[in-house]
Amino acid sequence: MACCRQNNKAAYIYASLPVVRGNGGANPVVTLIDGNEEDDAGRNLSLPRSVKRRWKDGKSVEINLLRTRPKFGDAPSTDDRVVEANGRISIPTQTGLYLFEISDVVETDDYGIQTEQFIDRPITPVIEFAKTGIDIAIQTEPWELFDFYTEAVPMLEVLLNRIMEQSLMEVMEEEELAEIRAKQAAFEEVRDAELAEVERLEELNRRRREEQKRRRQEAEYEALMRRQTAEKIAARSFIKAYLEPLLPNTFEMLAVRGFFYDDVRLELEVNLMDGIVEKALHLHSLELRGRIAVDGIIREAVRQRHTAYRELGRELIIEAMMERVVPALRTRVAVDFIERMVDFSIDRLEVAAAAWKRVLKNVTNAILDEIVNAAVEDTMSRVDETNAAGANFMNDIL
Repeated sequence: MACCRQNNKAAYIYASLPVVRGNGGANPVVTLIDGNEEDDAGRNLSLPRSVKRRWKDGKSVEINLLRTRPKFGDAPSTDDRVVEANGRISIPTQTGLYLFEISDVVETDDYGIQTEQFIDRPITPVIEFAKTGIDIAIQTEPWELFDFYTEAVPMLEVLLNRIMEQSLMEVMEEEELAEIRAKQAAFEEVRDAELAEVERLEELNRRRREEQKRRRQEAEYEALMRRQTAEKIAARSFIKAYLEPLLPNTFEMLAVRGFFYDDVRLELEVNLMDGIVEKALHLHSLELRGRIAVDGIIREAVRQRHTAYRELGRELIIEAMMERVVPALRTRVAVDFIERMVDFSIDRLEVAAAAWKRVLKNVTNAILDEIVNAAVEDTMSRVDETNAAGANFMNDIL
């Protein structure tokens, strides 16, 4: 603990130099591949800055070039071992995953099976073939190694402090939990006592409410019986007072209501008024029949005149069509036929006939629309005049 307090600078892991923040793949490891000691020293090599600086100052620089890793399957030789400056020995190893596919077919036979043969079958691993190329060697420089006392010891001290702090927090948490449980037990005892008291008070209140309700019902029943008794006494008195003068006033009430009538008045109302009403109804029915007959005659006359006007309008339309359509059709059909005969050859007669029919239909429709509109307007004007005359005739008749 004392050493941890004194060495405050190295107590933080993030202050260590080898810790690299961010993407570690952005800074690749500097290695020398396929190097040769006989190469020119002035050639551009991917060396660290410290090596380049010492080389520039003219100091001696010892560079260990690693041989390339042998192919998989070759027996490791003692020549592949490289001794580093700090005494480490670098030995090439195969770290890649690979699988060999066995092509020999083994004869097998199935005699019987209870479940499906692929239910408990594990997933087939992906086939990865053995490497055929040259692997990249790893070069470790002295300045790339870390100092245990400078970088690892502070980390261990931090972990130790964190563990002790966590242990202390757990002990304190257990003590707090025990105290909380004790307080909770005391609170539950007090709450149970309060709940028992509340239940007792609620039971007392319930009994009081039931007693009040029972007494209220008894008072209401007593008041109801008193009211019914008073109503019965009043009804008896009223009936007695009502029936006492009934006998002497009976004949007067019958006379007022018409049970004692006059013979002359009854004769007039029954015999005379019934005949007058029947004659009036008969005359009214005769008048209605006459009006219905006159309405039928007028309706028939109007219908006949409407039919005549419609036939007349149809004849006028036919005459107008014969006067306007035939000359126009002759002129337009002749011009169109001549133009299409000039434009098309003899072998396209069917196409020319179809065009002629289409043009004839368009012209006929246009002229028919004009004639029909004119005839309809003329007929409508005549029908309006006829309707006006019929209305005047009906007014004169009525």
